[in-house]
Amino acid sequence: MSINRFTADMKFSPLFRAGELSHAYIISGGDAEGRTALAATIAAATVCQGADMRPCGTCAQCRKSIRDIHPDIIHVDKPKDRAMIPVDEVRRVCADAAVVPNDADAKAYIFDDAALLNPQAQNAMLKTLEEPPGRVAFILCVENPGVLLDTVRSRCVSINLSPPQSGQDGRSAHVQAFFDALGGGDMDMIRFSFSVDKLERQQMLEFAVEARDEAARLLRSEVTGGRCGIPAQRLVRAIEVLEKVTTYLEANVSTVHAAGLLAAALTGSK
Repeated sequence: MSINRFTADMKFSPLFRAGELSHAYIISGGDAEGRTALAATIAAATVCQGADMRPCGTCAQCRKSIRDIHPDIIHVDKPKDRAMIPVDEVRRVCADAAVVPNDADAKAYIFDDAALLNPQAQNAMLKTLEEPPGRVAFILCVENPGVLLDTVRSRCVSINLSPPQSGQDGRSAHVQAFFDALGGGDMDMIRFSFSVDKLERQQMLEFAVEARDEAARLLRSEVTGGRCGIPAQRLVRAIEVLEKVTTYLEANVSTVHAAGLLAAALTGSK
């Protein structure tokens, strides 16, 4: 394991409210620089001790993250003499995750190229991904998420930075209405949820997938300096919720319950 390879001039934008972080992320698509920037921000948010938005960029933990000296942000790479990350290295990471952090209240492990994890190494992570020991985040960066096992992907929040074939002008009506509501107030999101709860399951599933991918495209723009008018933390939260909606619909949960999840999870969270 090598530690701390953030660029010295990295600047973090708040993405999460305290308590909203997941324990595992897959960042895919886009370019390596974009994946690294988002992974660094999520790692900084994990160790951040800000009271509200994280990473706050000002607490002692964030300052160490920015200066590239945080002992609890750990990059996992293959040894120089190996073609892949060996399973023994993954087992060491999982054992280390159970050890009390050095400085912060949490740890973050960044796999800069998760494509270097063979199936055996990925399987060695499953129990830890299923039952993470305390506050810890695993961040897997990979160009193509298809190289990861379904069992790994199902335990992580997926953020794909690749832009869809059609941009904002190609949004469907429901997706456009969703982002209008996401950028508005709580009542806008509640009204939107009532507008989609009568959709057929397949229609709702298509909406959730399209909206998730569009949120990731907008987040990529935010991370790389663009501005879309919706705060980055709202976009991250939307990606997580839409991922859950997709999973629920694929498990035959009703569209009414799926729409209710949108309203419950995306109101009162600005």
